[in-house]
Amino acid sequence: MRITHVFWGLSIGGIETMLVNIANCQARAGARVSVIIINDLNEPMLLSRFDQAVEVIRLGRRLHSLSPNFAFRLNAELRRLNPDAIHLHRSEISCFIARRWRSRLHSTVHGLTGGRLRRRGILGRMFPLFNFSSNGNVTNLHLIPRVFSISETVRADLLANYGIESRVVANGITTSEFLRRDGHAPGSQMKIVQVSRLDVATKGQDLLVEAAAMLPDVSVDFIGEGPGRQQLEELIARHGIGKRVRLLGKRDQSYLRQHLRDYDLFVQPSRNEGFALTVAEAMAAGVPVAVSAGQGPAEVTMGDTFGNVFANGDARALAAKISDLKANYGDALQKAERARNHVIENYDVDVTARRYLSLYGN
Repeated sequence: MRITHVFWGLSIGGIETMLVNIANCQARAGARVSVIIINDLNEPMLLSRFDQAVEVIRLGRRLHSLSPNFAFRLNAELRRLNPDAIHLHRSEISCFIARRWRSRLHSTVHGLTGGRLRRRGILGRMFPLFNFSSNGNVTNLHLIPRVFSISETVRADLLANYGIESRVVANGITTSEFLRRDGHAPGSQMKIVQVSRLDVATKGQDLLVEAAAMLPDVSVDFIGEGPGRQQLEELIARHGIGKRVRLLGKRDQSYLRQHLRDYDLFVQPSRNEGFALTVAEAMAAGVPVAVSAGQGPAEVTMGDTFGNVFANGDARALAAKISDLKANYGDALQKAERARNHVIENYDVDVTARRYLSLYGN
């Protein structure tokens, strides 16, 4: 089978990392795999992780360019490759793909949905580059034959809001590459980590800062960058906890695979999230996890079965959960061991890649 993945860019992020891993696994399974990266946004570390069997094609479109030239090159590459399955990782890319390929299109919805199925106005339909920023992540999904969702949470959201059916294919990680935490108890100060784009409205990092301010016996490292950095810096300064709550900035996958195990607890306080690849990564490292209720992260942990759930949007509930885990850490470690096995069996990228291969064209 010939498979072509298409995405805008290859920066450090959960979707991009997973795309590399899936392409590699599909190639190892015997498929002829190519990846087309549209924008001139190519993280060298991620590029270097592609298997030699994966053909990587970089179109080099300048960010925010309104030139349609890349679309001609995109379709020329598709003619050359003649893929059996074209797998888009943003549905609006279909606007630039010739109709002859429509029956071969597949698209994954990588987060909770928002925006319009159809582009706004006559100009928006004629010149789709003009209005992507306001169209959310569902553009043209109704015209794509096969749609995938990364979780049951996203599938239900897509169906309820847009009436579009999709198949669930959970995101996957390379579980074997994460170094495993040993069984030691926390020291006098519990070490907590949170890994996400710094986006308070969605990821809820402010809730963890507020909880840390209530708990003098914890330290928190935030890993990631994003528009919420200044707000978090101000909140940390306001509480006077800068010595034990740090914003570490971006770290690559190699760092996470080696250092997640250094922490006593992983917290995902998201207000609104469809999955949370980093939760699965922490579980693969044998680190206890605490997640907000009613979202994709709690789906990964199967509620309290493999994780520790607290009320969404409630900093006091989060602080209470952290205190309880610190006081009963032996129980938390036993659950973390079961969680690690659960992730290996259900969220390894080999499982994800095989699932996609079985669904292409069906």
